[in-house]
Amino acid sequence: MIQLQLNRDRFLPYAILGRLSDPQSGRAWDTIERPWVPSSIYLAGTKGQSCIPLGEYRVTKYTSDAHPGVFSLSNPMLGVYVQESQVPVAQRGIARTNVLIHPANWASELRGCIAHGKTRAMGQDGYWMVQRSRDAFNELKNALSKSFDAVLIVTSGGGVA
Repeated sequence: MIQLQLNRDRFLPYAILGRLSDPQSGRAWDTIERPWVPSSIYLAGTKGQSCIPLGEYRVTKYTSDAHPGVFSLSNPMLGVYVQESQVPVAQRGIARTNVLIHPANWASELRGCIAHGKTRAMGQDGYWMVQRSRDAFNELKNALSKSFDAVLIVTSGGGVA
């Protein structure tokens, strides 16, 4: 089993920055996500606007018209499912679905997903971004292709909440 780790280390009003690592291969990438936006309705933060809660997620291959050949995250205990059809009736409308790892450079390009790049940098507009996201995504895809039994552990400062 491959155990990926994402440690969030910088919290900004518009984004969360972190570091995604694959201890088995020794590879690591910088990440960007939307900030945490709590919700009184949704179990796992505001759908389409918030990062996901800290915890452990199953990583699976995922394809859609908008995002072919990417990865999806799920943890039913945290209210995160791959597709709406998997959500129990009691959680319909309040669970999160389609939380993906896919290429992107800016937090504004994400709707609750995770993007990673080769480096992080400050853009000309004064906002942080990740660079070379497609290159980093291809590296992750290669690392996961060898044995697709993977989990992602999302932490903040080293501990799972």
